[in-house]
Amino acid sequence: MAGSYSDLRSRKDSYDEDTYYAPSHSSGDIHGGLTRSAIMAPVLSVLMICVFVGYSWPEIWRGDFRLAHWESSSLVMTDLEIRTSSEEYGSYKMLDMYPEIEALAEPGRNTKLEAKGGVAAATSTSLYTWYIDGIQIGTTSSKTLTHIFPHVGTYRVQVSALGQGATESATIKVTCKYVRRELRDLTKRDRDAFLGAAKTLWTTSDKEGRAQYGTNYKSVHYFVRMHLYYAASKDCDHWHEGPGFYTSHIAMSLQFERSLQSVDSTVSLPYWDFTKDEYWAQGDPMAWRNASFGVFADDVLGPAAPSNENHLVDTGFWAGVSVMKNAQKYSRIVNANNELRAPWINPIASISGFRRHQVDETSDDTELSPPSCKHHWWALNQPSWAQLAANLNGASHGSMHKLIGGAWNAKLSYNISTAAIRTYTDDTWTSAIAAYNFFFLKLVYRSGIADCSLPETSCSCDADILKKYSAYEILDRVGILQAIVDYQTATPAIGAYIIQKNSTFTFPYWDAQATDQVLNAILERACDWGEEGDMNAASSTFDPSFWPIHPTIDRIAFAVRLGRRASGLSFDSTWPDGASPCYGHNASHIQPFTYAQLFGGENHTFLTNMDLYRLFDPTNLAHLPYLYDSYEWSHCNEQRYCMNLTIVNYETSPWTTFDCKNWNDEYDGVGRGYVMESDLTVPQLHPPALWDAHGNFITDPEPRPSNQRFSSSSRRQ
Repeated sequence: MAGSYSDLRSRKDSYDEDTYYAPSHSSGDIHGGLTRSAIMAPVLSVLMICVFVGYSWPEIWRGDFRLAHWESSSLVMTDLEIRTSSEEYGSYKMLDMYPEIEALAEPGRNTKLEAKGGVAAATSTSLYTWYIDGIQIGTTSSKTLTHIFPHVGTYRVQVSALGQGATESATIKVTCKYVRRELRDLTKRDRDAFLGAAKTLWTTSDKEGRAQYGTNYKSVHYFVRMHLYYAASKDCDHWHEGPGFYTSHIAMSLQFERSLQSVDSTVSLPYWDFTKDEYWAQGDPMAWRNASFGVFADDVLGPAAPSNENHLVDTGFWAGVSVMKNAQKYSRIVNANNELRAPWINPIASISGFRRHQVDETSDDTELSPPSCKHHWWALNQPSWAQLAANLNGASHGSMHKLIGGAWNAKLSYNISTAAIRTYTDDTWTSAIAAYNFFFLKLVYRSGIADCSLPETSCSCDADILKKYSAYEILDRVGILQAIVDYQTATPAIGAYIIQKNSTFTFPYWDAQATDQVLNAILERACDWGEEGDMNAASSTFDPSFWPIHPTIDRIAFAVRLGRRASGLSFDSTWPDGASPCYGHNASHIQPFTYAQLFGGENHTFLTNMDLYRLFDPTNLAHLPYLYDSYEWSHCNEQRYCMNLTIVNYETSPWTTFDCKNWNDEYDGVGRGYVMESDLTVPQLHPPALWDAHGNFITDPEPRPSNQRFSSSSRRQ
């Protein structure tokens, strides 16, 4: 029997600590509600009798509000309690990490309420009467009742059991929040509901969606534009390569989730634990793309590397979705085709959907597999926010964009273009730096050296600038030499062939001829644009695979903060101001999200990075509307990367139980450095753009051209 909420009072966001509900002692009525004052006398009487017979107060009134009652001239000591579980997924395993949650439910979904234990419950003839916030929702002869809680919030649930001539009661606070689950763990019904709601965002405009689904609706184009404004700005990257990455992307993920829920209120945003795919692939750099692993099936996210000439996802559920055309009135940032794409992606006009491919001929690239358990193990053991934020930005997820989006049709093959680099370095350094080429392309674009103005044509470097300046001068002014040094620092295993001393770069392992050959080869690759998939660029939000990836790193951040609380280990939450010169990365920098947009209500103040960091703290549930289903990585434990969240203290000693891998000091530097994209000398005081609740611009400033390393005046006349 499912309880209906049609007769319940309006929701309260918090329950009243001063009023609780217990069985009435009026004749023949076991369903009434009483205030605290009305039952104090009987409770005191019970207490006196129990003290007389040797019972203690905790045995009478325990932490979950279980009561003993005097009925039919007999005293009944009760062990009756209430448990909740999901009708589809069973018990909630993550609650060990949330001692403040007595019981959990999910909005709009069938929750099983179960009465456990107790004297009255011991007979098959017992009757159970259930109340929510004092409103009776049903009486059953079964110990269980299925109920749907309508909204995020807290509810007081009570059950009264009548049996063997006695009445017992138990009351519990139920916390109702959305639960994010691994994409492949969803039931077919939930997976189809998620994909169906998501497809609506790709096919329904902002205006039409708001009219049909309400003000929380945002189309995918809204999110593509937002990501372009912050990641494809001409001055610098306001959302990546700095600690603002996490807060911006997790806030955007929540806003996306709220848009999904405006279409279907039962949907939550799933995460994709791609460390499983890396584990299942067993070292094969291509096997993780296998549709049999579940993510890249036609009816889920579509093929990982379509074999057609244009690598367009043109089969399955996502076939036919289209990027916004003629978008120049919607967004200041568009490509040369006037499409809502990254400015450096100009495919032929007939290509409307998103494209995916592998990175051309880089099978020896050590990053051709998704981040592994090792990378997430590194993240889980970071003792400070500064270190964790850098890891989440890069090592924990970054390669997924390159691997899914891909790059192809470069003028020179990988082997030819890297021959000189490999001659004077080694394969590890060569593959790491060459594969990082997709990042260099953004630097070239921002520098002013790139010409991306021709429709349906790949970008190219200005020939006059290439003639006027040496490879060293261009790589220095564009920022590529600095990027390589930063990458070497963040990834010690690749070696340090380029050294920075003050503002000068030196090359201790190469003579003048070798230096010239290597630098020219790096520049040649940086100017050989070829083609990229959207997932590998600033329009990555257009690819549906973008959206389950970022909850994965949010789950890691939750696990770190929850695990350190559970184990009593400290966590340094100091914000690393100055990690990036670009606006969007300091604690006080505002992001384009208001409290109302993310959490509801009427507070339309834009939030800073520090505001968001505190609001997304999993140890403070006052604001968060969601949890994750699990903080366990059993497949990583099998590889000896023990992801235990409550025992390990690598700060004091290695953990060798169960033959787990020991922490190595060299891991302290992994994934912690940022690659700077900008040589900004003037502090930035404003974000690149802000929008109101309807998606209209509040501010839309043009970037300052003075930030470009090369301007038109640099070019030969």
